[in-house]
Amino acid sequence: MTRQNDKIIRDKLAKDPKLDISQALKLMEQMVDPWYKTQALSQVAVLSKNPKQQLKILEQAFESAQNCPDKNRIVTVSAWPLDALFKLGLTQEFYDQTIKLNSLIQRDAFSISRGSALASLCMTTVKAPKVFSVVIKNFLDTSNHRHFWRFDRDCYHLALAMKNQAYPDQQIQTVLDHIKKPRIKKKAERALKSDIA
Repeated sequence: MTRQNDKIIRDKLAKDPKLDISQALKLMEQMVDPWYKTQALSQVAVLSKNPKQQLKILEQAFESAQNCPDKNRIVTVSAWPLDALFKLGLTQEFYDQTIKLNSLIQRDAFSISRGSALASLCMTTVKAPKVFSVVIKNFLDTSNHRHFWRFDRDCYHLALAMKNQAYPDQQIQTVLDHIKKPRIKKKAERALKSDIA
């Protein structure tokens, strides 16, 4: 099977309202690309009605993510099963996996790569303040090593997500203070003041 076929399978599984879980799992056994397989497994886990099966499928999703070629991709695609854990109310597993992923990405020597993966982890954990506080600190610390344009964009989206989750203004301002480009900072401040945030 090719990467493109894996993408087709993932998309098909996402659009099937009458998904048969056992058939879906068989179909996913053919998938070779860990990126798409992790995403597909995460989608199927949320659709399962069996709590033990949900957890087993999500464990497979995290294992699949480990087959990605670098730490950035492992952490970034792991946001899918991590989000599924949160949606399914598997709080302890959500917390444990977040800590593991946060630890893994700290070993990425490239600050741009590390920052990008941490941004993904932040967006996934923003609904869980306890673990978010650990991840956001590491994300903001990456800007001290080397600033890059995507970091400003990520801060913009993160500030809006924090506003939607009713984080205190002071915490949101801390994120805004890390935006270097004035245009993006002004755009974020306008959005936060409007009703669209």
